Amino acid sequence: MQLRQLVLWSGAFALASGVVKMAYMGLVAVLAALLPPGNFAAFGMLYAAQTAMGTYAGVGVQETVIGRLSKCKSDSDRDILFREAQRLFGLTAGLAAVIILAVLHALDFPQLGKLSTLLAIFLGGVNAAAVLQSALNRLHGQYSVALCFATAVPVAGTIAGLGAFYIEKTVDAVFAGGAIGSGAVFAYLVARGRAYWPRERRKERIWQQLTGLLPFIGIATFGWAGGYGMAIAIGALFEPVEVAHYTFLITVASVAQLVATALNLVWAPRFYQLILSGEQHTAEIHSRRLYGGLSIVIGIVAAVSVGSLPWVTGAVGGNLTYYGSMRMELALLFIGYILIAPWWHAQNYFLVRNQGQRLMKVVVLTGSAGIGMWIVCMMILGPVGIYIGFILQIAAKSIGAWVAGRRTWKLRPSWGAISIGMALVMLGLLGPIPIPVGR
Repeated sequence: MQLRQLVLWSGAFALASGVVKMAYMGLVAVLAALLPPGNFAAFGMLYAAQTAMGTYAGVGVQETVIGRLSKCKSDSDRDILFREAQRLFGLTAGLAAVIILAVLHALDFPQLGKLSTLLAIFLGGVNAAAVLQSALNRLHGQYSVALCFATAVPVAGTIAGLGAFYIEKTVDAVFAGGAIGSGAVFAYLVARGRAYWPRERRKERIWQQLTGLLPFIGIATFGWAGGYGMAIAIGALFEPVEVAHYTFLITVASVAQLVATALNLVWAPRFYQLILSGEQHTAEIHSRRLYGGLSIVIGIVAAVSVGSLPWVTGAVGGNLTYYGSMRMELALLFIGYILIAPWWHAQNYFLVRNQGQRLMKVVVLTGSAGIGMWIVCMMILGPVGIYIGFILQIAAKSIGAWVAGRRTWKLRPSWGAISIGMALVMLGLLGPIPIPVGR
């Protein structure tokens, strides 16, 4: 495929990712406005269970396929590899479901019903299966099919969940509708012959591959716990209302991650081309400018979001007014997302130079330290530690990647732009506040 086509498809997938994220943000806004904080907290923890299933169900399967793809000498070999990947996914998904259910049972959250928990895990599994099928079709060059799996399945679940909530006004309805919507679209694509499905059994190879997934499980854990997954720990340490606050605010702040992901999807192919053609100096200059600009753009978006939070929640009304006075907490989350710029900057170097194993070590070390600091912050500082700890865990991740990458490639993140971005976030706190503001 030519570079121009690659960039266009990368842009299409970035746009699709944005559509999925915006659909979910719309769902969260509706639920936050119409559900009492206690019920919205239950939604937050169930969504954490859903994302846990989505994370662990296919953990490492796509990477295993990519690692073995070069050994396939024919289309038949590749077809067998893809079907083995689906069988491996079935095993990892089954194990993930059992473990997640066991953990939730041990923690014994009274606000989580058994049916809604099962539906959330099922929905996460369907979405994970769609992500895998999207990846396999993308590797096969079937980009339009891959786009359908990546977009249509999760968006259908979100829309169906919102429709079910409109009818029943319960958290259970959200996940029931989501499971039906995503499941129906996934089943339709499978029925149309758009999915790879296992046909033969090779137990020895499958179980051998399972043992090779352990490093990916560690990395996935830090990724999940660094986002919505922390809602489980928050629910265990604090009152449910803190889970509601965190779920709503992290959803608003994650627009920054959406912008960063879109930029990286578009920039990465061009970056790889420059590096592989020997133009590392040019690649580094452009990377500094792009990720520095990203920090400033996120700072501007954050300033507007933080400044307008009490006005928007007040104008919409309903239970959204509970979140209108949390501008400082939202600002801290945005600062965390600005600090992730050095990570994105360094990550591309590790990947293009085939330093994936080294990157894994960085993720495990910095992830362990960051999540540990986050939990300690919550235990010592109380609810405000949720948001300070969020910054610390991202800072640990970015600094670790930068230090490791600097030794080999002389990376120079745009610290000045990062500082400007964080200053812009704080400017959002200086805006006027409508009176009264609910909490």
